[in-house]
Amino acid sequence: MIVKSLAYYVQMKPLIVAVHTPAGLNGFARSSGRWLWRLQFRFSGVCLLCVGLLPIWAPLAAPASMTSQSQALDSISVLTQTVDRPTVISGLGRVLPTVTLALRAQRSGQIQQSRLHLGQIVSAREIVGYLGGAGLDAQIARASVEWTRTQAEVKAAQRALEIDRKTLAYAQTTKKTLIQGELALKLAMANQHRAQSALNALQEERVLRSPTQGVVTQIDQAEGSLVQPGMTIARIEPLNGLQLRATFYPAEAGQATSQIHPGMTGWFKPLGSGQKIAIRVQSLLPLDPQNGALPVILQPVIHATSHQMPRGWQSGAMGSIELDANQQTVIPIPTRALVLDQGQWWVLVWQEGHWQRQRVHIGSSHGSSTDIISGLSAGERVRVDQTYLAFHHQFSLRYQQPD
Repeated sequence: MIVKSLAYYVQMKPLIVAVHTPAGLNGFARSSGRWLWRLQFRFSGVCLLCVGLLPIWAPLAAPASMTSQSQALDSISVLTQTVDRPTVISGLGRVLPTVTLALRAQRSGQIQQSRLHLGQIVSAREIVGYLGGAGLDAQIARASVEWTRTQAEVKAAQRALEIDRKTLAYAQTTKKTLIQGELALKLAMANQHRAQSALNALQEERVLRSPTQGVVTQIDQAEGSLVQPGMTIARIEPLNGLQLRATFYPAEAGQATSQIHPGMTGWFKPLGSGQKIAIRVQSLLPLDPQNGALPVILQPVIHATSHQMPRGWQSGAMGSIELDANQQTVIPIPTRALVLDQGQWWVLVWQEGHWQRQRVHIGSSHGSSTDIISGLSAGERVRVDQTYLAFHHQFSLRYQQPD
């Protein structure tokens, strides 16, 4: 369009026609000086006109190029913005007994009439078996004979004292004899009490009783086994001595472990139960020096009116844990914008006219987006299209041959 206007302006058409005819050629030769002068003058005017219009054309052309670049960036990237989310700290936990109690043999003997089996729920002081054997039976027999003898001595002392009291009334005995009879009765009764206690102790040692109300989780000695004093026969986990032990990993995985504190509430979801149990943080254990994980002890929230453990709260139950923390300001981005490289998460950010790598710390995911806890600011442009290929562009230039 500019060329046509220029040709028309300098009247190139008559000049072209004049050159292609003989008469015109002669006329052109005679008036070449005049035409050249006119051509130079008019061409200079066009150049001055173009230079004058440059400040007007430049702003008109720049927005077009900037708009095309902005549209290209919008098609492969997004602008970040902050969102306030309620922080949920997630972890895994298992219900474990506070302590496992052992059922031990009180003396040597042989297990008889055992009533124990794995998974059995026993009451406190419930009889679960007996101890026998030739040695124990002989001791019980001797103790029983001794108790019978002392019982006969008591009866004899009682009869003798009764006689002394009657004869004293007829002055056939003295006061001293009566006192001696009373002392003999007291001694006989003391011997009987001692023999009774010894017999009861042997009989009680023969009986095997559960130390607490709980579940039998291990049986070390079966019926017919010979045991020695203190030997463990079975192990019982108390029903009312259970605790939930959980592990929470550091903020690198999106867990704000620094926010966990005693009294913090949340939910425990046992696997396969389809229910939620309200829980409360009881105490914090020292950090694991190997991976920085935080072990936490939790207990169920029991209503004052029920005083009962919730369903699903049993030894060995495993499930997920969610603790309610304070709100946190995060930057959600499409998950496809993230690149995992050498154990770290990265994104590509548009800075100074090209894509630059930026390390980020991720939080929880929500559908197709992932929260960024740190590493990004609101208003930055993050690439979401072919991020992996762009991230590893010119990888060969950065590759180093291993030794």
